[in-house]
Amino acid sequence: MYCFADKDISSYMDNVTVSQAQLVLELEKEALSQALKTKQTLCQFGLNLVTAESLTSGMIASTLTSIPGMGGHLYGGFVVYDTDAKRKWLEVQTKGVYSRETAREMAIGALNNSRAMVSVAVTGNAMPTPDNLDMQGVVDIAVCLRVGGDKHHRKSKRVSLCKMSKLSDMCQLWKESQNQNMYAPLHLTQILLKGIRLATTTSALAFLVDSLNKWKEKINQISKPLKLEKYDGTFSACGEPSKVIRNWLDRDVTDDSGDCKEGSNEFSDEN
Repeated sequence: MYCFADKDISSYMDNVTVSQAQLVLELEKEALSQALKTKQTLCQFGLNLVTAESLTSGMIASTLTSIPGMGGHLYGGFVVYDTDAKRKWLEVQTKGVYSRETAREMAIGALNNSRAMVSVAVTGNAMPTPDNLDMQGVVDIAVCLRVGGDKHHRKSKRVSLCKMSKLSDMCQLWKESQNQNMYAPLHLTQILLKGIRLATTTSALAFLVDSLNKWKEKINQISKPLKLEKYDGTFSACGEPSKVIRNWLDRDVTDDSGDCKEGSNEFSDEN
């Protein structure tokens, strides 16, 4: 495993060119624009979203939460960077983890381990080893919609982000900077990683919005698939469960009247 032990990260920004920084800014704007469209679409259909993120490392969820009012429609997310996390938390069974099948299993696992109505999952290799450069920027995306029981509607696709006009030059420069046993310079690797993750975020959210719009009639036919949990009603005074979850529950919540008093700040840690 290459740990960049001989690199000085303090000089990282000094090596990033103006054009590279501008590219990242453009990609950030695109991701935020798509996040806004995603929020509008989730609101339109009354859905909440759970994310399952590998190479984006939580960027999809964090980009979404940059949009005001997103809290009512983002259930949460799984950051499953290690292969074992995909298997432990999301029950992924595929051999290897860079495939559309893996993305589909991640999306289904995220729904099975949440009370979200829809999920989006991404897996891919933004920084492959020098002997596997053809997989750079190849990303698998999956979207899954809860129908009820063990039934889901799902879609998946593979995108090659290094073939995008905005990223192609930087991807090529990164590849040319490799040698047999060493990664490219740290500053180039970091700026390209961010670019690929931002482009993945935009692509995944665009695929999600497109899928939901195509599933419009199917969404209207879904009949309250979320199961009541034992804690439902206990914290009603605190606004729980959220409105979206309440609307999709298979039974009405019995409210436990009372106020929402926070716990005491006075406590002692035990050794």
